[in-house]
Amino acid sequence: MNILSIFGATFGIFAVIDLLFIMYVVAPLYRAKLGDVLLDRFALVPAFVFYCIYIAGVVYFAVLPSVKSGSLMLGLVNGALLGAFAYATFTLTNMAILKNWPLTIVVSDILWGAFATGLVTMIVVYIFRTL
Repeated sequence: MNILSIFGATFGIFAVIDLLFIMYVVAPLYRAKLGDVLLDRFALVPAFVFYCIYIAGVVYFAVLPSVKSGSLMLGLVNGALLGAFAYATFTLTNMAILKNWPLTIVVSDILWGAFATGLVTMIVVYIFRTL
């Protein structure tokens, strides 16, 4: 079990799932609710830095313990909790400091963070627990 392979798989799977969600759900929702504060173009460098940091945390706190135990359920739970905590940090901080941060975005961000991180963790655990 190579940590770089696990990181790469987690990064790739999460990026694909998250980018699809951003393109088809987040972008329209954010444009409708927060259009005047959004950039015209997606800023790739900070997004890449976020993904690197976030995926390192997902691997360390959710994937590795779950691969070691061989438990898909542990992967799902640890990933979902980490995702909910991380995305809640972002969206609730925004709600606390920005004008008109909508509750619909708070709820959707937290639910998405839990779902996506739990799902990706479970997929990666499934792939690597047998190797």
